[in-house]
Amino acid sequence: MAPFILAIIAILHRTAALANPSTAKGFTLELIHRDSIHSPLYPGNLTAVERVRRFVDLSESRLRRLKLSVSAGKYNGTALRPELDHVNSMYLVKVGIGTPPTTQHLVVDTATDLTWVQCHPCRSCFEQNPPFYKPAASTSHRTTPCSHPLCKPFKCTRGKCRYEDRYIDKTFTKGTLSMEVFTFASSNGGSATESIPGLVFGCSTASSKRMFKGRSKVPAGLLGMNMESTSFATQIAGQTGDGRFSYCLPQIDPREHQTSFLQFGGDIPEGPHFAATPIVRNAEGAKDYYLKLHDISVDGKRLKLPRNTFKQKPDGSGGCIIDSGSGLTYLEERAFNRVEAAMIAYFKRFENVKRVFAKKYKLKLCYRVPESFREWPSMALHFEGADLLLQPVNIFMTVKDWKRVFCFTMMPEISGMTILGSSLQQKFRFVFDVAKQQLRFAPENCGRT
Repeated sequence: MAPFILAIIAILHRTAALANPSTAKGFTLELIHRDSIHSPLYPGNLTAVERVRRFVDLSESRLRRLKLSVSAGKYNGTALRPELDHVNSMYLVKVGIGTPPTTQHLVVDTATDLTWVQCHPCRSCFEQNPPFYKPAASTSHRTTPCSHPLCKPFKCTRGKCRYEDRYIDKTFTKGTLSMEVFTFASSNGGSATESIPGLVFGCSTASSKRMFKGRSKVPAGLLGMNMESTSFATQIAGQTGDGRFSYCLPQIDPREHQTSFLQFGGDIPEGPHFAATPIVRNAEGAKDYYLKLHDISVDGKRLKLPRNTFKQKPDGSGGCIIDSGSGLTYLEERAFNRVEAAMIAYFKRFENVKRVFAKKYKLKLCYRVPESFREWPSMALHFEGADLLLQPVNIFMTVKDWKRVFCFTMMPEISGMTILGSSLQQKFRFVFDVAKQQLRFAPENCGRT
């Protein structure tokens, strides 16, 4: 066949792949816990104390990022972004990008807007887990035109939409806003796949080598999942006509790998017992997932916290965010003090339960209990229109199996912000409806080994 005809066929194939809407109404991605043996971030065998301290350190790093993200407010091309060390997030996914697809590990981040990956050739890049995505080798890649609605927050140079994120630690990533086919494992199982064309993402051709603190073989980039128009979650809502995504996080157990999933649209399981609460906007334009938290109960007793305890302030600070990227839960300081006092009073009833030194684990409240102990306190979060009834796994972490030492997985936050982390979310299904701005949840025994 003549080279000219081959070229025409290639162009037509590429145009069709980009123009035709996806028929997929739902799809599923496996969520990979950062400490899983299947993760490029697998830390190897750690002692119990090392594991807990690392969990706390990652949560503290995530807290700093979220606070800075809120203060940065709505995306603009010149604002400094929070420190990038996104490896503090708890979960990753694998996606195929391009035609043929190149498999990439991406960090799932509900506090980030734009999805981006490193692209080859790259003038200056950090050492990622191979392979690199190569736009020139993909028949479906194209740059995003300046006329595209998602180019509005970015700069247009020589007819191409350019993005650049600079972070407060003086690291950066920059490149071209691109459009590509993203491929996922089919919900039908087996080797089948489903593809969604025309997703906008950042194709990074220059990134600071020290962006991920000098780590090697890190993920290729980020999967942005906040409510900004450029995020993966929002774009998928427009593509499939279903603005929902969902996950159910299994109990975290370093001794075994449990599978969990990030599901979209029609792949989300339905159930009769979901509670629902609104997702609210941040006063300063931050697109994280804010909830109206009104009060907390411990051992069945309402604390009757002041109604403005979890309310956003006019400058956008404060408020309550649900975030799977954080491990620990952080409560507004006054609320934490009340919860901690209620927990201390509860455990004083038991002569065989002893409070132990918590600073060793970088936490606030730890106890040693006998092996037969089952009298755990209940705890509930009272949202607008819904109550989240927590189980012991949501609020306590075992730090020494052989000595039966456990710690409270909540910490105080002096900035006034409250963050509901992944430890609190275990064994619940959460359904985020971006279009309706609603969060639904129900208990579920999720995860499989």
